[in-house]
Amino acid sequence: MKRKLVSALSLVIIAATPASVAAAPVWQVHLKTGEVWLGEVEVIGKGNTWFFGEDNGPYLESEDGEWVPAAYHWDGRTTRRIPLPEGLGSSFVDDADFAGPNDGWLVGTGEHLNLLVLHWDGKTWKVVRDRPTDGIGAEVKALGGGRALVTGFTKGRTEMTATFDGEVWREAKDTLSLHDFSGRHALSWESGKPGVRRWTGKRWTKVAVGALPKSTKARPVTLHGLQAVSAENIWVIAERATGQESAITYLLHWNGRSWKRERVPLPSPHAGLYLIAPDGRGGLWASGGTGYHYAGEDDPSDPLLYHRLPNGKWTKTKTDTVIDDLAAVPGTTSLWAVARHGYSRDHTILTHNKPR
Repeated sequence: MKRKLVSALSLVIIAATPASVAAAPVWQVHLKTGEVWLGEVEVIGKGNTWFFGEDNGPYLESEDGEWVPAAYHWDGRTTRRIPLPEGLGSSFVDDADFAGPNDGWLVGTGEHLNLLVLHWDGKTWKVVRDRPTDGIGAEVKALGGGRALVTGFTKGRTEMTATFDGEVWREAKDTLSLHDFSGRHALSWESGKPGVRRWTGKRWTKVAVGALPKSTKARPVTLHGLQAVSAENIWVIAERATGQESAITYLLHWNGRSWKRERVPLPSPHAGLYLIAPDGRGGLWASGGTGYHYAGEDDPSDPLLYHRLPNGKWTKTKTDTVIDDLAAVPGTTSLWAVARHGYSRDHTILTHNKPR
């Protein structure tokens, strides 16, 4: 049974520090979703944003209740809940991606650990694949033209991928372990080494990352939080373990000519960043937690929210809200986020600057 923590949420994030940036626009509540726990934000363009998660209401009200997948859509004026197919059972949303307004993909885990794949054609969501698997946490990349790539699911101990060419699904053993898709790029894990890959339209080619920290068996390096704003502007979080529950966190950046690395000024080696998103001004927003690297599920962790200015200066924003996903609206300084107060029923959609 989930822990129930009830708290009021009006203005979730207060002014940033130091005082010199206190006048910057704050994050504000766009919509309170109550018991609907949203964990995915997908921005297709101005006036077109999707939010995905699970409706926990039935689960919280009854021991026999289900977690029901949920979707919301912002059309530039209003945000409303969009129906998903019936009969999904107690399912979880794992990932979503769009190649365009009429070509969206959603992957989730069914109540029997079955892999669910749904497609959006501009009018309705339909289940296009339902396969038994032995793991959870699949990811999807929309390749355009009704094509898609699904990674991160397993059969036995074998990690698999599934590709759809618009007509036929094909499954194969996954040798790259692609994840954190962003634009034409993705992160990879091959032969025990992290890396960055780029989609050419036919294959995933290796990207040389000169600023990657040295990875060893005792001090492995992991990558996550990829943000490929453009071919000349790529950001990624790198972590080099210093112990079982500690790491040094770096921010890597590709400016079109070279990779650069900087250390993130976190409060302790136990803290870490979950995700990042561009602010539209050359800076970044970054979300994390003080106990990110603690192994125990119930170890204390307070949410962290940082704004990295274009000059490289990091400012910390006071918040008691956990941000589960961030996404920028291209060509603007607006951002969307989905957030919560711990495991309470206070789930929200947030905006930074006027929603677009």
